[in-house]
Amino acid sequence: MATEVVIKSERPVKKAINTFPVGTIVSMITESGRVSTLLIVKSACSSCVWAYDLDEKELKDFVGELKATELDARIEVFGETMEEE
Repeated sequence: MATEVVIKSERPVKKAINTFPVGTIVSMITESGRVSTLLIVKSACSSCVWAYDLDEKELKDFVGELKATELDARIEVFGETMEEE
C-alpha cells in the first residue's frame, strides 16, 4: 500500500462536510464549540459522514450539513488494503 500527501496552497471557504472527498483533512467547530481536525473516511449519504477525529483518535459520525474548512494536506491511499477477518 502506498500513500501520498497532497499539499494545497489555497484554503476554500467553509462548506458542508459531506461534500469533501474521502481522505481530505478538514477543520470544523463542533456543536459544543470545540475545534476538531478530522480525516474524512466515508460519506455514507447526504446526511451522514464518517470521519476520524485526529485529536481524540476515534471514529465518529457527523451530520452532513455541518460546515468544515479544508486544510492544506490530504492523504490518498493507493492499492490493496488489508481487512481483518
